This record gives sequence, structure tokens and C-alpha cells, in this order.
Amino acid sequence: YVIDCALTITSESSLTVEMGTIVKFTGNGSIRVSDGGVLRAEGTAEKPVVFTSLKDDTAGGDSNSDADASSPAPGDWPGIRSRDNGSNYGAVSFRWVQMRFAGIAVQGELDRFSAQDSQFRANVEVLDVDVRQSPELVGNVFDANGVDQHTVAVVRIISEEWDFDLLRGNSGSGNGVDGIAVSGRVSKSSTLNPGWIVVLQHIHGPFSAYNGELVVAGGVTLTVAGGSVVKAGAGSYSGSIRVSDGGVLRAEGTAE
Repeated sequence: YVIDCALTITSESSLTVEMGTIVKFTGNGSIRVSDGGVLRAEGTAEKPVVFTSLKDDTAGGDSNSDADASSPAPGDWPGIRSRDNGSNYGAVSFRWVQMRFAGIAVQGELDRFSAQDSQFRANVEVLDVDVRQSPELVGNVFDANGVDQHTVAVVRIISEEWDFDLLRGNSGSGNGVDGIAVSGRVSKSSTLNPGWIVVLQHIHGPFSAYNGELVVAGGVTLTVAGGSVVKAGAGSYSGSIRVSDGGVLRAEGTAE
């Protein structure tokens, strides 16, 4: 499939992209998840779903029929966007998805966001999302994104309902700033063991009042597992952890 316009998933509608599907985008092509809409991309290890540039001949062949005259690059297509009316948010769910050469792979305000066993490669940025329910990122790989961007992490997520048990087994290398920038509120006792660097960094968005803080709510325990690496942004992008009255921050490393 080739998309050359803004394909909109309208209110209360859902679009499921089945395993093995290759979707290519021109510079005008994008997917917009509107109020209450749902995008599901459900691949498998053998048959992933691929979202990529029309110029990417490695997926589905030479779709623009120009032989070697063009080659893909980060920012070739805008990415997936979520739009809301202030009260009704959409959802995006990925499993075994390969996403390449977008401007920002996924951006906007969502009710739910899940990515499992997926690969994000050679995008300008990967995620810039505000998620109402706790986002889920499990077993994903982030490679060679934002290679010219050295200020903010290529993955940025704000949520007021963080459950860090849903953030695990991720990895990445060769990005402009390696790591997952998190901000918002930890609302459920959980363990931070993401498999990749966590960055405490100011993130602009509807919840920007957090000013880069990760707040451990009262009555909640956040455990940082051994081997976890947590870094803070610099200057105006700096972040921190704040423990509310009755909250607990527990860091449990080992000698190894």
C-alpha cells in the first residue's frame, strides 16, 4: 500500500493492519488517529508490519519505479499523529512493527499506547506522546534515530498513570540521545527495569506542569532494579524524581 495523503481514522473507528503488510508513505502521506479512533498493527516475527518511506526499496521492492535514483532518509514522511477534541483520545497498538524514515514516528495525545517487539530505525524522532493510561513498551529496539539531534531523547513519554512494570526489555544504539525520557506521575507500585537508559528530562505537552519531574504518588513504591541507568537532562531540559508524602523510592543494585 502507498499513502499519499493524511489517512484519518475517525471517531470510534478502528483500523487493523495485518501481519506481513507493507505500508509506504510519500512526503504528504501520514496516518491520523482522530477522537477515539484506534490503530492496531499486528505483525509476527516472521511477517512484521512495515511502515516506511516510498523510497525504501528494501521493503516490497522499488515501489516508485526509479531504480537507484532515490534513497530513503529520516523525515521522508511525517509519521502517525493523534488529534483529540479535549476529552476523547485515540489509541495506538504495535506488535512486531518496523517503522522507518519518519519525521516523528508517533506524536500526540493518546488514551493508550502500546509497542511490543517492534523496531524503530532511522526516524528523526520516535515517540513524542502524552498517554492517559500507562504506556506499554516491551522488547523494542531503537536504532539510528535522531542522529543529528543531541539535545532531547528520541523517545519522550508523559503519563499521569505510570506503571513501570509495563516498561521492560527495550534496547537501542546509535541514536542522537539514547534512552527513554519519562515524565509525569507514578500511580502504581512497580519496578523500573526498562532494559535501556531512562532519561529524566523536561517534555513539552499538556502535562508540562511536571517540568521534567517524575512524581512518585503517595502510597506508591517505585523500585529501581539493579543494572538500571537513570540520567538527567541538562540545562532547561533537566529533570528529577519527586517523592510525594507517603511515597517510596527504592533503588536496589548489586555488586555486579
